[in-house]
Amino acid sequence: MKTKKRILLVNPTIPSESIELPFLYLLLKSYYRENGANFDSWDWLPPLEDISFFGFHDLIKHIVSIQPDVIGFSCLIWNRQLNFDLAKEVKKRLPGVLIAFGGPDLTVHENENWFIENSFVDIVCQYPGRGEEFFTSLLDQIAEDKISPEKIPYSLYLDSKDRKIKKSLVEKKTVFNWPENIFNEAKDFDIDLQKIYKKSSYLATNWETTRGCPYRCTYCEWGGGTNTKVLTKPDHIIKNELDYIDAMGINEVRITDANFGIFKERDLNIIKQLVEISKKGNLKQIYLFGKSKNNWDVNEEIDTLLIEAGLTERDSYHLAINGTNDRILSAIKRKNIPLDVLLTKALQIKNKYNLRLKFEIVLGLPESNLKSFYDELCLLDRVDDWTTERYAWSLLPGTPASEPSYIEQYKIKTSQIRFHVGGDLRAQVYNKGETHLLTNLVHQSQYAIVTSTASYSQQDWAEMYFMDHLTRAMELSGFFTEIRKHVQKQFSISAADFYKFVWKSLDYLPDEPAKLIESVKEQIFLVIAGKSKNQFSYFDNPFVPSMTIKLEAYFNMFYFLYHRELMQCLGQVLPGECHDFINTLSLKHSTIFKDKNVRELFELATQPFLNKVAFLTQPKTCLQI
Repeated sequence: MKTKKRILLVNPTIPSESIELPFLYLLLKSYYRENGANFDSWDWLPPLEDISFFGFHDLIKHIVSIQPDVIGFSCLIWNRQLNFDLAKEVKKRLPGVLIAFGGPDLTVHENENWFIENSFVDIVCQYPGRGEEFFTSLLDQIAEDKISPEKIPYSLYLDSKDRKIKKSLVEKKTVFNWPENIFNEAKDFDIDLQKIYKKSSYLATNWETTRGCPYRCTYCEWGGGTNTKVLTKPDHIIKNELDYIDAMGINEVRITDANFGIFKERDLNIIKQLVEISKKGNLKQIYLFGKSKNNWDVNEEIDTLLIEAGLTERDSYHLAINGTNDRILSAIKRKNIPLDVLLTKALQIKNKYNLRLKFEIVLGLPESNLKSFYDELCLLDRVDDWTTERYAWSLLPGTPASEPSYIEQYKIKTSQIRFHVGGDLRAQVYNKGETHLLTNLVHQSQYAIVTSTASYSQQDWAEMYFMDHLTRAMELSGFFTEIRKHVQKQFSISAADFYKFVWKSLDYLPDEPAKLIESVKEQIFLVIAGKSKNQFSYFDNPFVPSMTIKLEAYFNMFYFLYHRELMQCLGQVLPGECHDFINTLSLKHSTIFKDKNVRELFELATQPFLNKVAFLTQPKTCLQI
């Protein structure tokens, strides 16, 4: 009997407390089963996604021990460098293994020496490209011992004769052979073992009902491609997969469509079926990665169904607007529902269901500037919610914004940063003192964020980044809310102008508080210079030096300790009639904070979305330390 060849998929994912179905594995294996000519020639090894249990050398030993013939690495921002490091070491120990790379975070098209510099990689699936078709052709060729990379759809490879990168010619297709039910392949995924390892029974999965996106927002990369025909999964396959979601008792479904709701009645019907499944008790949450861009009515109906069924985040309503004026939207080729319409409708939902309203806004888009940044504070004031955190614009490979002509048009400058996974993750089994491989600086990916364009300087970007976090901290904690509203009412000063005064007041800080604020500014410029030693969005922590700290928590702690000095500085820049109110507020906060030690204050400072003034004035307050 002929020995089967072995295929291993490596896709290190950001850890979560839930058990995650291996979505990439399900896609590729189900597609190959139905479309490949040699499925029985292959043994699909359990994929490597959650690697929390491995140190680096243990992971290498594991891969080598299972002796794969083909390894497919999926590269995204958070795992690209780790994938390169793993592939390089595995190739040394298994020189005969074929290593294929894919995913959006590769720069093969930008570097003619890419394969020479990364000689451990044999072939790449170009982005955007259908990984299912690429892998099916590749595995069939290997099984038949007839490898012709030029005949593999979406392949990039190094020509053995002229040593230049070549790509296969692929006929543009508007049809995709959707597998009948990707979840059938989950039977080989040991969920019970995962429950033991993770000490959890919460089961989550990604799920797609369409692929592709008709828009071409310049900052965006999306699986299946942008500016493409949207391919819809047939209704009978949707039903098959919904039956599986029901039968397996999946607790969380993340719909990865770029524009869910674009097919109106079809998409509403899918949500209604998910709501019916949830009534049985297992399905707890539905997350939509992308909503229809310009049809509020269908979005409202879908959101209402999910909210009333308790299937959304319990306290937040999210709206993706990205750019906040017509010049920005035109520059990024983004089509939005008019902002006034969006706000009016969103406020109705916010008020009806008592939710936070959280916008998705990108910091530093072309045609944005300090004025547009501060104007956005008026938007947050208008909806009376400051939960929004702007996302620093990352210049991703394969996006229209990464094209040289676009970079030149908008004079884009970037800075290299370390991707942050979020927190102090630790390996759980072999080396408990070792940081998780995705947070280990040795294997941590770097990527480019935009820190200057024709419309703003790097100095402007530093101010926007600083003030984004300061305003959020001061408003969510309740520290500046009273004084801001007082100034607005008494002097008709907008939220934008109030926080311009706040920025100016920082120049008057004395001694120790001035040093702490200056340290933050210096670290932001280290980020801009690409010299920061920390993960992005984390800063040196003067309050607990053994760990880094996020800026909101930093500013909360700063206010606890130096609110008198900060209020005094505000008094120097605000109208003189504010002084009595400022002094009263400063005395009030001094009274609230005075009985708390530094450790208690630090615990409180790091709690997100909490009005700390209100919390500390509640009767019989007890901090959970």
